[in-house]
Amino acid sequence: MKKFFAALLAAVMALSFVTTGALAEDVPDGSAENPLQIGTTGELLAFAARVNSGETTLCAELTDNITMDDWSAIGGAGTNRGASGSAKLYNATFDGKGHTLTLSKNNSEVNYVALFGILDYNAVVKNLNLIVNFAGGSFVAGVAGVNYGTISDVTVDGAIEGAQYLGGIVGGNRYTTIEGQTYYGRLYRCLNKASVSGTGRFIGGIAGGFHGIMQYCGNKGTVTGGTVGGLVGAPFSTLNRNSPLTISITDSYNAGDVDSSISYTGNQASGLLGSAGWEIAYAWETGFSAKNLFTYGEIRCATSDTSRYLIDGTAHTAHVISDYLKSYQNIYWREGTAHGLFNTDGGLGNGESNYISENYSGNTELRTLVLDVFRPKTTDEFKSAALAAALNAERTGAEASWEYVDGSDYPTLKFERADYDPDDDTGDESDPGGDEPDSGEVYTAAFYGGTIEKNEDGKYTITATNDGYVI
Repeated sequence: MKKFFAALLAAVMALSFVTTGALAEDVPDGSAENPLQIGTTGELLAFAARVNSGETTLCAELTDNITMDDWSAIGGAGTNRGASGSAKLYNATFDGKGHTLTLSKNNSEVNYVALFGILDYNAVVKNLNLIVNFAGGSFVAGVAGVNYGTISDVTVDGAIEGAQYLGGIVGGNRYTTIEGQTYYGRLYRCLNKASVSGTGRFIGGIAGGFHGIMQYCGNKGTVTGGTVGGLVGAPFSTLNRNSPLTISITDSYNAGDVDSSISYTGNQASGLLGSAGWEIAYAWETGFSAKNLFTYGEIRCATSDTSRYLIDGTAHTAHVISDYLKSYQNIYWREGTAHGLFNTDGGLGNGESNYISENYSGNTELRTLVLDVFRPKTTDEFKSAALAAALNAERTGAEASWEYVDGSDYPTLKFERADYDPDDDTGDESDPGGDEPDSGEVYTAAFYGGTIEKNEDGKYTITATNDGYVI
């Protein structure tokens, strides 16, 4: 009998040890394997406090919807990368798991009003719905004041207000160089429905200031301010032959109205890129690409009708415009919404105006070049599967990005479907969870070229034609 009880005790102890060990392994510790579980306001605040105290690599998942007032941004609020306090920039994965955060903040003296103040280059925010009522100073947005990382499968609704550097998704999308490698902020499958309203410049439906990559994104919110764009308020800094920074905007659209009717010096309103800056004209040599885009909403400007543009409102010469067009492919716009494509100082309207008019008169060669890239469509032509097919540019089936739903005003992107599963998508350069690439296939990201080779250990080596960029 004693032997029996001894054996039973040993078995119980062994079972207890195994169970305790298994539970210990499953306890959420903020690692990628066991992310923190957040389902209450208290848990969200505790997570924010830990990040803001320096634990910037804590991974987390939402387990429920959460509503909070007087929200303060997580990670790096009020600092920029490399500046004092930059060690607090969030640099891990935050997975919304399809849940919704409803957040509010109203303080015009506070900058970096967003879910996250600044996302560092390894940060990932995904699978999240946001309903926000944010009013602040500069760098006000739904997801992040500034983004160096990756944001994917995020929808933002509500209202965003401030001074400048405002966007539905990010106030600024930027790049950083670490040990000789350049990392760009990336926005994939992001949809903004929130109104974005400011008193200054760099105000966009998706991003206020921009460098980096945008793919499969849409804006449906009204954008209002001094210098405004349906997708991007303006690129950061300069782009020229001596500054090979990358901007890639593909398979994206603006359906919201863009309005620069406020009192402001230098009003500019554009359906796509706001004020792009003349330096961007040279960027076709160094990394600017925009393709498969459309703008549908109304464009209004206080200065005059000549300040309503499809692309941007910055002065360009005829020579610069011809180079500029090399950066664009397959762009559509609704007739009557824009007065011209570019503001030019070359007098391309028979010397009668400083813009390319809707008729592109005065320069037959440029008119032909423009119409080959920028294609006006009537309101009825937007309501068609034909336009969706044109935006897909010969991509069909699982590779197609665009679709038209009967009764809609314009085509939409497939990720907008109610039954879309972000974990079950086709493989492409923006989808790390998609199908594996075949060895040796050409890598077709918007601004990179090269090949992918599969090594013996199963890993892939990417050879890019543009040295110094991180794929």
